[in-house]
Amino acid sequence: MSVVSPPTPRQDEPEALIEEAWELTRRRRHRRFAAAVVLLVVMGVAVIVGVSQSGGQTPRGGGRGSAAAAADAQFVGRVWFSRTIADRLLPAPIVPRVMRAGQKAGPVPVVYFRTRTSYETWIGSDGSFRQRQVVLSDSFASAAGRRRWRAAHQSLPSGLAVGTGSDGVDLGNGEFPAGLDSSQSDPGDSLLTAQQLLRLPHSPRAVQRTLLGAQRALTRRQEEAYVQGGPHHAADVARLVRMNDSRAQLAFAMLDSVSSLAISPISEQLRRRLVSAASMTPGVRTSTSDTRLDLTVPDLKFGGPVVFDRRTGELLQGMPQAPGTIVSQRIVSAIGALPHGLRPINARHLPTPPMPKLIPNTGTAQTTFTLQLPARAVGATRAPQVFADMAGPTGPDCHYQYSQPGVARIPTGTSRGGIDSFTVAPQVIGRDSWCSGHYGLQVAVGKDGTLGTGQGSTAYFTVR
Repeated sequence: MSVVSPPTPRQDEPEALIEEAWELTRRRRHRRFAAAVVLLVVMGVAVIVGVSQSGGQTPRGGGRGSAAAAADAQFVGRVWFSRTIADRLLPAPIVPRVMRAGQKAGPVPVVYFRTRTSYETWIGSDGSFRQRQVVLSDSFASAAGRRRWRAAHQSLPSGLAVGTGSDGVDLGNGEFPAGLDSSQSDPGDSLLTAQQLLRLPHSPRAVQRTLLGAQRALTRRQEEAYVQGGPHHAADVARLVRMNDSRAQLAFAMLDSVSSLAISPISEQLRRRLVSAASMTPGVRTSTSDTRLDLTVPDLKFGGPVVFDRRTGELLQGMPQAPGTIVSQRIVSAIGALPHGLRPINARHLPTPPMPKLIPNTGTAQTTFTLQLPARAVGATRAPQVFADMAGPTGPDCHYQYSQPGVARIPTGTSRGGIDSFTVAPQVIGRDSWCSGHYGLQVAVGKDGTLGTGQGSTAYFTVR
């Protein structure tokens, strides 16, 4: 993995704040390490982004557990809900509006903001995943930063404004950890099917071996889809797989997977067995205090501990996609429902994502799929329309389109009985036939409909 040094601290900004902010910028929503690293320059600020792509171009297997099911492994409810509160330090660039004649472009000054954000996550027993993120408070991290920002006459960053956020849902495709991968290559891919999760071995050591084997198999599927075709395809895949096979990266992957599985609606016995497997993984350091079990990967230079309850195996802190402390978690009746007595968190201009349905969910190269949405989500109209992106093997030679999302131009739909229906044929992405692989159709509806990270609704289908 490439290494980029943190920004140089300014004399009037405490160095600790700089270091903390740099650590936080490296924790992405993408849920897996990958060998390829893209260096982006956004408005003059260098940011490391781990490219996390998964692929279904190779058969699923090679490490997935097939041991007899343990009697105590089961789903114990429809949906597991958790609410996390995260206090974070985030950078925002001061972008010059006008450059003087002859002025050379250089590093853009950065100001840091302290934010308090809620992350509400719902995971269903069918693999459905929803996360709703809302900014609760924000402030300048230092007086010096406030002075620089105001002297530049800049507005506050829209993504840090109180009450803003994102809300997205991935429909269940029976994969766990749920919501693991929303990449452009093979969306919806994960480590285990629901059946394989419930059939994990009874021994924590055997569970550890199964999960590490599944992680290696997933990494190979990811790189098979990530690397473009050509004479060096096999060699490039092998090199990237080796880069992901270090002890530290596999240990991180284990903590990532187990913490994600711990917020699924599984039995306490299975949850404890998963946590035990993570604690004995090579590269993971374990420490205990009262009822807490802290797991860390000391060989990594970023990221804090993942904390579990020693008695129940419940995750307390360190959710991969929401770094912070879990303040409420329990079984609820449906995606979007809150536990009794827990007050909802209000947000501005944040519509609830609709629950789409794709019929069928498996097809061939010539299959025409039907997308169904509740009419109330689309809005009362005789000619319903949706905004849509298509993830999957939409690029040249049936590889994913890594340079830009595959925009899906879905024709105007029809409305009947409170359901709006839309036709999804290969022509929506400019093709005469589908390529084999997994696809994710992300849609947004209504006048405020937007697509992007954490937004919209995604349904999956597979082309054989």
